[in-house]
Amino acid sequence: MGLDSVELLMDIEDYFGVTISNSEAEKIYTVQQMVDTLANLLIIKDENTDLRDAILERVNHALINSGISSSPISPLDFISSYLSPDNKESWDAFVSELQLKVPKPDTIKENRTKFLNKLMKIVHLHPQYDWRLITANQFIDAICAMNYKKFLNPGQIKSKFEIYAAVCAITVKTIGVDYYEVTPEKSFTSDLGID
Repeated sequence: MGLDSVELLMDIEDYFGVTISNSEAEKIYTVQQMVDTLANLLIIKDENTDLRDAILERVNHALINSGISSSPISPLDFISSYLSPDNKESWDAFVSELQLKVPKPDTIKENRTKFLNKLMKIVHLHPQYDWRLITANQFIDAICAMNYKKFLNPGQIKSKFEIYAAVCAITVKTIGVDYYEVTPEKSFTSDLGID
């Protein structure tokens, strides 16, 4: 385990008030495996997504009230069909209406050359995702993670989704990746760059 992985593990253990044994830690490669390990230690089997559902409702309310959408979006819709971080006016109106912190994604700029966009991605100056392909669920997951201290009490975690939101937030804070890069299937080492 490198320094980054040790620091991340300690931050996660501190937040959840658990100790992950070395033998358990060696088996954790993905974000989902971390969530499952924590769920086992905390004896949480609940798969409910009440928090995600509540934030979807708030997002829909904010999109409609700010005039961005005339009807509710579904969890699998691409959020970029409704909202662009490059349109400052509509983005700010949405965030103001939502009244939550919203992680602003990096986008591939159309006015940059393809070569420059590709080079930025290779040297990791550009996150490893395409905003145009982020679903409403992924967008909501990022919002939940960014606001996890507002929504969650570490001693009262009730579901695997709540564990996921906290793990995502702690990963972003500890290793400096983008909220939209942390998804359940991502490997801490090969995808998120932890040594």
